Amino acid sequence: DITISDPDVHSVEFPHAYGDYGRYVLTAEVLDDLDRSDSREAEIELVPSTVDLVSYDVESIGDSKVKVSCKFTSEIVDVTWKWGDGKQDSYCPVPPSKVVEYEHEYPTGGWYHLGIWVQDKYGNSAEFSFDIISATIIARAS
Repeated sequence: DITISDPDVHSVEFPHAYGDYGRYVLTAEVLDDLDRSDSREAEIELVPSTVDLVSYDVESIGDSKVKVSCKFTSEIVDVTWKWGDGKQDSYCPVPPSKVVEYEHEYPTGGWYHLGIWVQDKYGNSAEFSFDIISATIIARAS
């Protein structure tokens, strides 16, 4: 409870830290010096201002095939992979997820500059890139 004794004060700020993004109902209750009271409710939604890459993993799953997994700070609804070999793939994860995965087969082994563009469910978008190596197995031991 806070008491305001200045009659010229018409608004007051109360800082509060929420534990997570989401929808909340804010309730304000006031009591004036004549013992009149009133309350108001407002629904607020806290959304992140950016989407960030938390981690990524590149797994070799074949001769020149890789599986890339990326984890983000919010749920992703749209992804475009730019593989660095002139090809790209786009899709919308259903349901939205903080982890997106995709497989790609490179035409030859070598170093590739992989780019990934994402958009989260709040409309934030970001692009990340990193270098990966794809190895082509020319001959296998029997």
